[in-house]
Amino acid sequence: MARRSILATAKELERQFEEYSRDVRGADGHLVNASDVDPSALITLEERLRHIQALIEQEKKANPVIRRLPDELVIEIMLYCIQETGYYPWISRPVSPWTTLIQTCSRWRSLGLRTTFLWSYIDLRWRARTIDHFLLRSGNSPLRFLLNFRDRETIEEDTGKFSSYLSQYSLKISDLDIVWPIESATDGLAQFVADHVDPLDLPVLQNCALQHFSWHPMESNIPNKMGTTLKTLKVFRVRHPISELMYESLNELHIDEVALELSEFFNILRHTPSLRILELRRVLQAETRANQDLESLPDFTHPHLQSLVLGEIPKNDADVVFGKIQFPSLRNICLTLEYDFGQDVPSSLELPNALSSFIRDPTSLKLQYHRSSGASSFIISSRLSRRTAAICFSAIGGHLWWNSILSLVEMQWQTSDLTTLHVDTASLCTARAWSTFLRRHCSSVTRLIWTQWREMRNLREFFALIRSDDTLLPQLESLDICAISGVPREMMDWLRWRAERRKLRVVMLPNRFGWRVRRSELEALVDKVVIEEDPSFSKRAEELRFEISSPWNTPNSFSRDPHSRIIRYGGVLMGQLEAMAREILPQLEEIERQLLRYHQFSRNEFTEGLTAGDAEDSSLLEEMHVRATRLQTILRREKNARLPIEKLPDDLLLDIMMRSVGDMRYEWDGVKKPKCFGFIETCSRWRTLGLQHATLWSRISLVWPTSVIKKFLHRSREHPLSVLVKNFDFKSRALLPKYVDAQVLFLSEHSQRISELSISWRENSRLPKIDPFLVECISPLNLFSLKTLRIDSKMSSSPAVCISSVISPALETLICYHVFPPYNHPLCSSLTALHIHEMVFLIEEIWGFLKTYPCLRVLEIPSGIEDPDIFGPTETTIVSSHIKHALQTLIIGGIPKDDVDFLFRKIEFTDLRVIRLKLVVAEERIGEDSTLFGIPKALKSFVRGSTLLRVKEEGVFSCFIFDACAPRACEITLNIDRNDRAFSRIWDRILPQVVVLWPIATLARLDIRIPLLQRSDVWSLMLSRYCTNVVQLGLHTGSVGHFLDAVCDNVGLLPRLQELDMSNSWIMGPKLVDWLEFRAASDSKLRKVRLPDRFAWKLLGVVEGPRQVGLGAGVVTAKSPHSRQKARRRLTGGSGTPLASSYLSTTAKQLDS
Repeated sequence: MARRSILATAKELERQFEEYSRDVRGADGHLVNASDVDPSALITLEERLRHIQALIEQEKKANPVIRRLPDELVIEIMLYCIQETGYYPWISRPVSPWTTLIQTCSRWRSLGLRTTFLWSYIDLRWRARTIDHFLLRSGNSPLRFLLNFRDRETIEEDTGKFSSYLSQYSLKISDLDIVWPIESATDGLAQFVADHVDPLDLPVLQNCALQHFSWHPMESNIPNKMGTTLKTLKVFRVRHPISELMYESLNELHIDEVALELSEFFNILRHTPSLRILELRRVLQAETRANQDLESLPDFTHPHLQSLVLGEIPKNDADVVFGKIQFPSLRNICLTLEYDFGQDVPSSLELPNALSSFIRDPTSLKLQYHRSSGASSFIISSRLSRRTAAICFSAIGGHLWWNSILSLVEMQWQTSDLTTLHVDTASLCTARAWSTFLRRHCSSVTRLIWTQWREMRNLREFFALIRSDDTLLPQLESLDICAISGVPREMMDWLRWRAERRKLRVVMLPNRFGWRVRRSELEALVDKVVIEEDPSFSKRAEELRFEISSPWNTPNSFSRDPHSRIIRYGGVLMGQLEAMAREILPQLEEIERQLLRYHQFSRNEFTEGLTAGDAEDSSLLEEMHVRATRLQTILRREKNARLPIEKLPDDLLLDIMMRSVGDMRYEWDGVKKPKCFGFIETCSRWRTLGLQHATLWSRISLVWPTSVIKKFLHRSREHPLSVLVKNFDFKSRALLPKYVDAQVLFLSEHSQRISELSISWRENSRLPKIDPFLVECISPLNLFSLKTLRIDSKMSSSPAVCISSVISPALETLICYHVFPPYNHPLCSSLTALHIHEMVFLIEEIWGFLKTYPCLRVLEIPSGIEDPDIFGPTETTIVSSHIKHALQTLIIGGIPKDDVDFLFRKIEFTDLRVIRLKLVVAEERIGEDSTLFGIPKALKSFVRGSTLLRVKEEGVFSCFIFDACAPRACEITLNIDRNDRAFSRIWDRILPQVVVLWPIATLARLDIRIPLLQRSDVWSLMLSRYCTNVVQLGLHTGSVGHFLDAVCDNVGLLPRLQELDMSNSWIMGPKLVDWLEFRAASDSKLRKVRLPDRFAWKLLGVVEGPRQVGLGAGVVTAKSPHSRQKARRRLTGGSGTPLASSYLSTTAKQLDS
């Protein structure tokens, strides 16, 4: 049941529930009309009724928890999805993300449609049809509008659209979020608000946000009052007259990325008497600190402020704030104190005096390092007074490490009631600093939490310290190190030492990965051991998500159908779905157990508890949000795994299943249970579809158990079989000859049905060789229906074996690995396709294959020709006749140029359509013959119509690949075999010869992937010969400067170029920009330019944003999967100088992948 989908399970349970209900109703009818029934029959009916009721209760418990969620919790999940992910997705055809939840089932859909306030979150960038649909379903609910201006070019268009909706629905707007583009005018936001927002009557406006994504805060005259009912105001990088704010009803104020003066801070609190939450990330401007007048600041009391966040405030200014302003209702405070002492370390770091009275008798202390801001902090909280304070230390002109902080900070609170210590630092602390701190402030600590997972050395030193001193942490009862990757040896020594004196009550440890001790040993030292669950589950669940339309790469250059790409990777998709089905049900059961606790409390109890300030109810509410988040993640994951599969048609599903069964030679190694069982156990539709088609069950491996083979034979019915025979096991690597006899017996019993046979053979002293096996066991079977035969010999070190016996008279396709058929007498007259791998042949043997098998249509020999000088004597002795052949596909790897001429001179190919050859030229022969790189005469008719040329470097080979268009598919690779792997200047020598001897004027695409070519004249020669009609140019090289020298000196090059791809090249900025601007000015502007990641541009400091937009009609920047700093170090080698080596090409491929 765990492998079945949740939807299929729910439907099955509903059907059983209805059947049991009908039985119950029938039993009730019998009992009501049982006046004339025998008492024994009545007792039987009563027993049956109880049995059916017990079954119904059992099925109810097994019903998925999703269908039993209350409506209130489902609505909260949808609302949380809107608030968490945002109601405006960043896609070209926007749809609100929470709407995918209403597609889960009919109940959720009806619940979502009748909940009007869920439709009130509207992004005005949506299409008018979508906005009208949301406005219609929102009913009378207050509206929440997002005004996100896309860029500066579309400001006027967006302004007209946004203002019409604002004026039409001004009486219903409760939330307004305005996002201004980064490259717009500085006064544009103020002008928009003054013209289109301020004149409106906004009677229900409660939340407003103004955001300007610029590099500096924007000075503007935004009106100080946009509504009389405003409750929350958020300002991001917008500086307006904050000191004159007149929002009497304002409860929350958030100002970010704006530095204020101390006087402005005082005016804010004076003009907003009802303020509850105030967040200022930067309080005082640095240049006005010396000129501030502290005497003119008034003394007053702010009665309602409960939470205060002040960032980057000097300690003296903090004393002024808390000395002149009284906060009787303040509960939470977060201060980031700045210490400007240059290189001189003070004797102590004093905390603000007013904070000594803010928290009395703290119960919890957390030492934390903020990685985002680089500040160290103390977080102090008191359970008795329900207050929390976070004190962050930020140093100016110097560095404050925890060694200095622990020794310099004078704690001004009474720490006798401190019970919890949480350590989350990022730097090491010395034993002396720890000893002083623990002895002074942690004598009553009962719980220690350590989350510093990176620095294991610090944890080892800590445990060694507390073991050496009995006075440190004497009252400790609980230890939590779940965030640590392992258990250090020093901790085990301390636990043994502590068990002799006083055992710990609870120890919380990470999962078992990385342990060096047994759990039984820990349980002997501690009263209770708690093991955290696997923390990688959520990460693995995210990796299981898949996307059908992913651009997979295909190794075969002729397989370019996207449908075949989907079929090729169907096995990966099925495996992910099967794993998802196995994991979703246990997670839902866990959520069900957690929700049982939630059902014990009603919404009213939560609200009353929060109003009374009960800490337990507050923590329970927080747990409820965590559970809702987990449930939302599970729903989204199950939805992602189910929706794309349900939309696939039956024929595509069958193709995926057939493709995922895989190649017999590779996919069946070590497989004990076929993948077909995983398919039919996914859902009822897949099971029905899989059982109806016998083709899926026709692939049988004789290494499977007998029961599985019989099941496949039964389900395949009369369909032709595809059978795999092996004489060795994947694990043991060897089997007895008796096992081979059993496989031969199976082949003899079903010889009339076998259409494809795959033999995987490994030779050793106990097993027969493959040739006697074919002669004695396979040939006598009379496999008249066999069409395809695959023979794979695993002994590649021994000489190749020639097949001497006829396997089947109807054989059409033969695929051999280290095995070959005879070329002097026919093995089978009907053979149409021959593929021989891992072997090289002589040129007369190729001629012999074609003469012996006149019906051959496909010949593939990837390993190529053996001896380049063999054709001299063989022409007169063996290859003496001229033949005609109707071969359609010829694939040969590694063939000399002279052998190509000889082969096409002796054989006339009347119907050759696809040709793939690799012409090999040794480096030492360069310069001996001027026609060495010339096109073979027989291939000129193929190359003449080429539309694509790829010039690249693969290992020790320099390759020229010509690809012709239909109706002929021609791929000719010119491989220059170099003696060394270093970047020799071989391109400077061979390119001029190849360009002259391979004249092609029909090229439309040119792809250059060479590391170095440091001659602009060679660049100019190649571009002038090949690029007259080139429309697309791919340039992936480290010699961009020489390329630019060539195109700048000769402006007539690349006259028809429309697309330029330089995503894997190093940018030589000034000349590139000048060349592109010259083309734009001369009416030759490129349609599309693909450039590397922008970090390369910033590093050179050449191209700015507005100038980059003018390079082409569409500028695409290739994104880097690595961090900018890591990629910059890799490209510059840490010194800032580009590397002119092979690492350029390698790194460029990695960045573009």
